[in-house]
Amino acid sequence: MANPPVNKSCLHLVTRLSSEALQSCNAFRGEQDEILLIDDAVMFLVSEPGESQSAGLADAVFLIADLEARGLAEIATELGVRTITDLEFAALLRRHDSCLTWK
Repeated sequence: MANPPVNKSCLHLVTRLSSEALQSCNAFRGEQDEILLIDDAVMFLVSEPGESQSAGLADAVFLIADLEARGLAEIATELGVRTITDLEFAALLRRHDSCLTWK
C-alpha cells in the first residue's frame, strides 16, 4: 500500500528589494508556502503602486523590526499588511518543512 503524498510547505524569505528575487521566489512558490519580507525587502511596502500586488505580495508577511528600522511601521499599519515579531518569525519557521532565502 502506497503512502499518500505529503503536502510540504516552505517559508520563502525575501531579503532584498529585488524584482528578480521576487520572480524567482514566486516561480518556486507552492500552494501552502508563505513569503516573509525581511531586511531591505520590506521596502516593497512603498514601491510603485500596485507593484507589490502584481509581484505576488498581496498575502506576504513583513517583519515588524525591519519595518520599524526603516520608519515604515506606521505605513504598514495604515495599509493593513500582515506583520510579525521576531518571536512570531521563529514560530513561522517551525510551521514550515523548509525555508529558502531569496536575495
